[in-house]
Amino acid sequence: MLSKPVDRKKGSYSGASSLDAARATALAEMGRSDEAAKAAAEFIAHAPELTVERHVKNFRWKSPADISHYRDGLTRPGVPMK
Repeated sequence: MLSKPVDRKKGSYSGASSLDAARATALAEMGRSDEAAKAAAEFIAHAPELTVERHVKNFRWKSPADISHYRDGLTRPGVPMK
């Protein structure tokens, strides 16, 4: 998997970890729990300091329902909320 290391000074993370988060959410929504848990573990491995709350702040959301849906999809496979 191609990714950049976490830049701990700036608190940034690679695009690959963001893709892992989106993949974990999508898999969780489809009921594919084992695959979602693996994607969540990859997300956490790429950016261990990130939580769901910190991650969702990186996006501009139009709908509060979308934020809630995405949060739920990330917490279900094990990404910490705070």
